[in-house]
Amino acid sequence: MATKNGSSHYRSSQWQQILGACLFASICLVVKGSTWAEMYSAVTGGLFTLEDLLKTAERVINMERMINCQYGFTRDDDKLPSRLLNTPSPDGVGEGQTVNMEAALDSYYGSMGWDIQTGTPGAEKLQELHLGWMM
Repeated sequence: MATKNGSSHYRSSQWQQILGACLFASICLVVKGSTWAEMYSAVTGGLFTLEDLLKTAERVINMERMINCQYGFTRDDDKLPSRLLNTPSPDGVGEGQTVNMEAALDSYYGSMGWDIQTGTPGAEKLQELHLGWMM
């Protein structure tokens, strides 16, 4: 399910990565995001909520994207393996389908507040995340 700040799975996987947490624990052991925030608070001595972790993850995603853009990466560099684009899925929910990369990028960039043509985070998004210095 996409949110205004990108897919919820993508965001949760990002904060799990910045914590060094195992994705398996959240998926298979059903450790809630709020539990991770409580554990992080206990370890650091600070007080962190799930929303704090999600906002930090969003900042990381946008900082990484800005660095990539500064080094010349563009929408053309956001690719999937050709088998996902050319070989229809043999079964499951997506049986017979391939990925429409252009539509997927438009949707993702839009949900992230990035320029749909270039994939660059917009000025408003960077200001919201206190990353205006990266413009």
